[in-house]
Amino acid sequence: MIFKMPKVSFFLRSDNNKQRTHSIYCRITHKRTTAEFSTGEKLNFKEWDQKAQKMKGNSPKSQFIKTLLETTAYNLKTFALSNEFTTARELFQLYKQSSAPEPTLLELVDSYISAVQNKVKEGTIRNHKIKRQNLKDYQDHRSIVFFPQNFNIPESEKFKTWFMTRAQTNNVTSACRNVSFYKKCLETALKKGEIKPFPLLHYKGEKDPLRETIFLTMDELDKLDKFCPENKQLRQIKDLFLFQCYTGISFGDIWGKWEIKQHDNEFIIFGTRNKNGQRFYVPLSQQALSILEKYEMKLPKYCNAPYNRILKELAVLCGIEKRITSHTARKTFATIQDALGWSRESIAKMLGHKSLATTENYYLGECEVRILEEMKKAG
Repeated sequence: MIFKMPKVSFFLRSDNNKQRTHSIYCRITHKRTTAEFSTGEKLNFKEWDQKAQKMKGNSPKSQFIKTLLETTAYNLKTFALSNEFTTARELFQLYKQSSAPEPTLLELVDSYISAVQNKVKEGTIRNHKIKRQNLKDYQDHRSIVFFPQNFNIPESEKFKTWFMTRAQTNNVTSACRNVSFYKKCLETALKKGEIKPFPLLHYKGEKDPLRETIFLTMDELDKLDKFCPENKQLRQIKDLFLFQCYTGISFGDIWGKWEIKQHDNEFIIFGTRNKNGQRFYVPLSQQALSILEKYEMKLPKYCNAPYNRILKELAVLCGIEKRITSHTARKTFATIQDALGWSRESIAKMLGHKSLATTENYYLGECEVRILEEMKKAG
């Protein structure tokens, strides 16, 4: 008996929604029987060329859909050659049962984000979604559907190059954080038994060399404190920055949910960081308390961009030859506390860091004051 290859074709079917999208369906025809199933991809009707059975144009999305449809047709026909079936429906059911598709990398990322949605901070989810979009953009750029097995270490290097070129940056750490996140999503799926061991399992991301920590010295802080600008906006930004320098509170937490409590005649600010959910405890100095009292405990609000822009203006007016940002304040606070003899574990808790290494590597500037003080004690 002569084997007759089933026919595989593709067509659009309306989703009947307000967006007027159409799903791409696959139709198997064999001996006057048919079976149809959705490919999961959607298009606008005007984007589809039914005669050629492909998406119009040569965009990354068009290339992706072309590859998807060709792969689907090839897999179905290859499966038909090695299996016995009578109808198109029977072929589809056998194919579906024997070759449950491996989840794509993008699907596993979505699954991970969905699983942690209510367990982590909103800012963390936002960062996860940015990394997810980076993967989607890179997939479109390469016109490839990535699976756990084909997003390997060489591919991660290509991603890193693409990311740094697109972002116009030399920041290797940022690029590698994306790949490390994808690896974490895959590790979660592996633990659940959803996928097999994958090449990225052995991936270790690079980090940029540690940069010199920029902070204000006590003299520079005093110079800023004594500066009296006539402009109201400059005065407010100056006060906010000084408040950060005296408390170590991040820009994102200045207007967060923190409280002041008294303990043995001392005031302490305590709260939870928006970024990582870590608790922080900071002794409230007289300088910081004075700033709070000046504004009746309600500090003026600013967005990050104008805040940092005006800080640069303040630095110039004060004769401070450093590029200062809102983050410089936290580094100033950490370095001063270190010089005053606070343990680095305590400084890390004041800053709300999960890891002491973060404090030591990125927040403590080179300050000789502590060394000189310890030399005096030793002598």
